[in-house]
Amino acid sequence: MNVAANPAKAITAFSFATPAVVGMVDEGSGTITVNVPYGTNVTSLTPTITHTGASVSPGSGVVRDFTNPVTYTVTAADNSTKDYIVTVNVAANPAKAITAFSFASPAATGTVNEATYTIAINVPYGTDVTSLKPTIAFTGASISPGSGVARDFTSPVIYTVTAADNSTKDYTVTVNAAANPAKAITAFSFATPAVVGTVDEGSGTITVNVPHGTNVTSLTPTITHTGASISPNSGVARDFTNPVTYTVTAVDNSTKSYSVTVNVASNPAKAITAFSFAAPAVVGTVNEATYTIAINVPYGTDVTSLTPTIAFTGASLSPNSGVAQNFSSPVTYTVTAADNTTQNYVVTVTAAANPAPATPQHLTADRADGQVVLNWDTVTGATYYSVYLSVVQGMFTEPASATVTGATYNMSGLTNGTTYYFIVKAGNSGGLSAASNEAIATPAAAPSAPTHVTAIAGNGQATISFMPPTDNGGYAITQYEVTASSGGIVQNGASSPITVTGLTNGVSYTFTVKAINQVGSSPASAASNAVTPTSSDGGGTNGSSDNSENNSSNDDDNNKKPIASMADILLNHRVVEAGARTTVDRDNAILRIIGDRAKLENRLAEEEQGTIITYQANSSFDRVIAEMDGQWVKSMAKKQAVITLKTDQATYVLPAQQINIEALARQFGESIALQDLKLKIEIHTRAAVNTINEAVSKGMFTLLAPPVEFIIQATYGDAAIQVSKFDTFMEHWIAVPDNVNPSAVTTAVVVESDGNLRNVPLQVILEENRHYAKASSLTSGIFAIVSHSAEFNDVGSHWAEQAINDMGARMIVMGTGDNAFEPDRKVTRAEFAAILVRGLGLPLERGAAPFSDISPAAWFNNVVYTAYTYRLLTGFEDGAFHPADPITREQAMIMLSRAMTLTGLKAKLPGLSADKALLPYTDAVAVSNWALDGIADSIQAGVMQGKSGGKLAPQDFLTRAEAATIMQRLLKLSDLI
Repeated sequence: MNVAANPAKAITAFSFATPAVVGMVDEGSGTITVNVPYGTNVTSLTPTITHTGASVSPGSGVVRDFTNPVTYTVTAADNSTKDYIVTVNVAANPAKAITAFSFASPAATGTVNEATYTIAINVPYGTDVTSLKPTIAFTGASISPGSGVARDFTSPVIYTVTAADNSTKDYTVTVNAAANPAKAITAFSFATPAVVGTVDEGSGTITVNVPHGTNVTSLTPTITHTGASISPNSGVARDFTNPVTYTVTAVDNSTKSYSVTVNVASNPAKAITAFSFAAPAVVGTVNEATYTIAINVPYGTDVTSLTPTIAFTGASLSPNSGVAQNFSSPVTYTVTAADNTTQNYVVTVTAAANPAPATPQHLTADRADGQVVLNWDTVTGATYYSVYLSVVQGMFTEPASATVTGATYNMSGLTNGTTYYFIVKAGNSGGLSAASNEAIATPAAAPSAPTHVTAIAGNGQATISFMPPTDNGGYAITQYEVTASSGGIVQNGASSPITVTGLTNGVSYTFTVKAINQVGSSPASAASNAVTPTSSDGGGTNGSSDNSENNSSNDDDNNKKPIASMADILLNHRVVEAGARTTVDRDNAILRIIGDRAKLENRLAEEEQGTIITYQANSSFDRVIAEMDGQWVKSMAKKQAVITLKTDQATYVLPAQQINIEALARQFGESIALQDLKLKIEIHTRAAVNTINEAVSKGMFTLLAPPVEFIIQATYGDAAIQVSKFDTFMEHWIAVPDNVNPSAVTTAVVVESDGNLRNVPLQVILEENRHYAKASSLTSGIFAIVSHSAEFNDVGSHWAEQAINDMGARMIVMGTGDNAFEPDRKVTRAEFAAILVRGLGLPLERGAAPFSDISPAAWFNNVVYTAYTYRLLTGFEDGAFHPADPITREQAMIMLSRAMTLTGLKAKLPGLSADKALLPYTDAVAVSNWALDGIADSIQAGVMQGKSGGKLAPQDFLTRAEAATIMQRLLKLSDLI
């Protein structure tokens, strides 16, 4: 029997040893599925096959490529076959690891810990962790959150990696911000000296350059750094003689060292500090702003070869000091400093124009008859001398009175008895020098001989009458000397007639007379008629008429008798009947008005205070005298009466209280009854004054009417006292002649007792259809109304033109030469004092001003002394006056306030407080406390006004224009002009 061959042909097992996997045999479908791990190389796998057949092909243990399914055929023993399709499936990737985690900005890489599934990443200090974008490398199929997606890492962030096989793994990412590593010095400086260092971060060095001369042994730096600390500290003084190391420690404890080197600069000084010549001895002016040197050398200097002496601060100078140079053109000098920097200086030498000569010295004036001989020291370089003459001290105007070439000059044609003032200026092509000292001389001569000598014989005597000399030689006649023709008899007397005694009766005599003044004796007069003295029983004597005033009681004297109709006395403009009696001296044209005191006092008792008592001449006389006794003067003073003496040509107004009659009585040296004291008020319209005539001849002014003398005299017996000074302004009225235009009257001048002239305030007034010039003065004296022209060529269209010309015409302000006024120039304190004194017409006081910086020889000494005497000014606490300093508006207002007291203007003010007076001014705070009251007075009176913008400007300097304007206001508001 044949047993059939085994038909079995099944694969019962299919596996790989590497990787160790077993396939799944699906007998029904004849398939085998083998799953191998991810990453298995299926191109070369060696299966182990178990089957039931006789064989299998490919065989077991044969390497095959399982990239695609492989068919295995099993052949049974009966040769039947069965195919199996073997498919090898590679498992999906199970990887799910984060392999790298980093940031690009900032550039940082994390550390992955696979054991703990954590990632730590350190970022620099200051990194903003709220929005960081990671770059993530991972092995999974996906990661969440994704790579490149910004996240807030303020807290740890979990990243989940999903493998290809869908398995997952979580990683916790922690971002750590590093501690601050900053450790840089960002600034390094010194306050003293003020310098800033240069930090080189690359080399870790700091260089600080300090000026030449800096003491580096103790410098205190100010350091700015980014670290946690620095050593040595900022603000700690160190010795920088050698480099100093500063170490900055960061917050992360890292450190950085800096080496600080302080370099002391080379000396940069390169200035010329002094430039001079020894011959000529001159010093240049160095202008550091323009780097120029100006040096002025005298006229005639040879500038082509000058050797300078130069002081400088640099290392070197070119050209050198001590090397002659040609300075015809500017020369450039270069100073090189120790630090090699240079500075050029341009030196310009200017040769002076031919200079005006020096001031003539030691001017002397020697008087002679009608002339003065002037001598002065010769001035080197002078080619001529200008000689100036004036009859007013300190007032000299161009042109010069004479121009001479020598140092002596005989000024002739002068009036004896007039005091003249002289100065000399030296001149050449360069101009005129300053004025010399002022010399004073009064030409004089012995008088001329008396004339019309007549003799009348008596008993052993003769009475000699004569006319005084026509020329007194310039000085008053002090006595006369009568000489008899025989017997050597000489008799002296004060005036004609003179009685010569000791004559022999029966002898014929003639007589000559000499006039004597302080210069000498005149020639003898022509001889008188011959007379023979005889005894009383020898036929009597020749008679003579006596026309003197003392015979007014002799009714037989036709030249002197009471004439009641020639004058009146009025109380408040009403005639007091029979209140006046008059006496007349017709030979001398004198009218005397004498009041009846009893009648006048009875009428005065009926009047109110302030009665006006007028002594009025109703006829024309050269001299009118109001005579009253002391008791009547006292009665008038108690009534505050005003005494007025009125003539056809002039009026004198005198407040009775200005006459201290009791004080006058005491001056006579004994206790006297007031009714025995006489007060005489006189107007003399024929006062001839040489000084005024001389001033007219010199062109100083034009005389518009004959001078009038106003006199007040107290007498007791033969003694007399002149009353010439008062505490308030007296009114002196002079009629303007009908042929004179009233507008031509500009001022009045007064003749001082020494012959000097001074101007006084004047006002032209129309009263009863006649113009009068009212001159106001604190003194009596000889007054003349004049016209003076003063128009300056530099004040046209100036805001103060009218005031300047007005004050110039009144001789209160003066020009500065060449017909100029310079209205905007500052006024000095001495000049303003002079303007005040001239403006108020104050009599010039002689004496040394009580200030340490004023010489008695200074031109302003007398005016400052006068202003001080009248309490218009004071000095400074140091005892000085500072006369040459410009005066401030504030200082001027103080002087004005004091002047207002003198003029009576201050008494009329409303009396506002200083605060209220200053209220309108925006700069009132600039007023000095000591000046408040005086400034308030000036403002309230309207004498001083503010400037634009509501400002008072108290500390501004006063200009000449302002001085003229406020002087004019003061006089107008005081009713003086």
